[in-house]
Amino acid sequence: MEIYDLGVPGEMRDRLVAAVVSGVKSATSSLKLFYGDGDPLPEPGRFLLADSSGVRGILEVVKVELIPLGQVGDDVAHAEGEGFADASAWRAAHEDFWAPYLNEPLTDDDLVVVEHFTFAPSG
Repeated sequence: MEIYDLGVPGEMRDRLVAAVVSGVKSATSSLKLFYGDGDPLPEPGRFLLADSSGVRGILEVVKVELIPLGQVGDDVAHAEGEGFADASAWRAAHEDFWAPYLNEPLTDDDLVVVEHFTFAPSG
């Protein structure tokens, strides 16, 4: 089974995996712009979820959706489990994170890939 890469390796990944394991994180997002032409978008499936200490359990992606950035709602912000009060706070944090990887500013029409998942701990 393939390992699910959540966030950037190190502190960020450990923090995000901890949020999944605790049950507060049930979604993650990325920009469609980051997928090259011909690169497949994520699909539902089962993966191993690991942090710096090793495999923590099975993450099952149950739904993948494309949402225009301007239409990402509070439901996604809350499902990300990172303490975002609402979609506006989610957007500000994500735009800051994504900015170094972009050549131009994002618009409301840029597509966000949202993966919804469940988690079953190992052991």
